[in-house]
Amino acid sequence: MAQTEQNSMSTFDLSSGVTFREIEVLQLLSDGDSSKMIADKLHISETTAITHRKNLIKKLNVRNTAHLIKVALLSNIIV
Repeated sequence: MAQTEQNSMSTFDLSSGVTFREIEVLQLLSDGDSSKMIADKLHISETTAITHRKNLIKKLNVRNTAHLIKVALLSNIIV
């Protein structure tokens, strides 16, 4: 595993402010749902779904959505 991925995984901590809703969004992203689909399923706006994804990328210190899902899976944040 690359050093940056190890760093991203080691910095994950629920105390970093990741919310239950963000984890719900993350799980749906990993299932392949679009922001629109996530919004419909969670009864939120598409903009809110996108904002949750962007916040997760910042909080978990990853580069993009693919990296976000990879780190989440390897860290057992989602299954």
